[in-house]
Amino acid sequence: MNTAFHPHRGFLDAYDVQILNHADHLEPILRDRGILDRVSTVFSIDIGAGHLECQLARELGGSLAYVERSPPMIEAIRQNIAGYGISRQISAEYTCEFEAIPTDAIYDLILSLDSWYLIGRNRESLQKALALRATGGRLLIQLMTSHKQLYWELDQVRGLMASQELSHWAASEGFDHEYFECTHSVPQILFLQGDQPTAGYRHFVAFAKGRPWEELSSAETEAAVQAVFDLERDGHLETRYGFLLFN
Repeated sequence: MNTAFHPHRGFLDAYDVQILNHADHLEPILRDRGILDRVSTVFSIDIGAGHLECQLARELGGSLAYVERSPPMIEAIRQNIAGYGISRQISAEYTCEFEAIPTDAIYDLILSLDSWYLIGRNRESLQKALALRATGGRLLIQLMTSHKQLYWELDQVRGLMASQELSHWAASEGFDHEYFECTHSVPQILFLQGDQPTAGYRHFVAFAKGRPWEELSSAETEAAVQAVFDLERDGHLETRYGFLLFN
């Protein structure tokens, strides 16, 4: 497991959920690829605020189970469950590490959206996730690609793998899967208000640097702001994601 990542999890707790909201751009991708066909039960690994998962539960009318260990994110997902009106559709909630959850239930779709960084190249964990699939079920893992983008321009934590790396490792371990990539465009205003970083962006930078924003030097904070301007195109920044789909 990539244990070096864990001490920095807290820096993402207040990261603006609008930036991490996968619902609007990912749901159409899943539909177009047929990944939502015949899905009525969903399990999400480290669900975070869970916008996409809540939307899927409401649209598909099925059940949702999840694991999430971060107290602020547990509060966020519970608020979204109430807001989406799907409280009766929650079949299980685990507030522990994924490795500690029981395996007495199976699901049509298992999702890991921007969360497999916490697990890394761990054969037992991947086998466990695959074992949660019902007959004909699927596991979808999403991570950032290694293409030039904001996180990699800021990263000083290291140890985080890109989607291509996980795909190559999984293939070398004999885990057959499909790999594809998609681009998500995010408004610059979610990162900067004028030339001032938003609260969400400050937490994102702290996550990438491995230190609280308040402990960063003026040169580091100025460079973080400049990175947004350098990567911005027509008022947006692009993040390229890679997906590992295990059928």
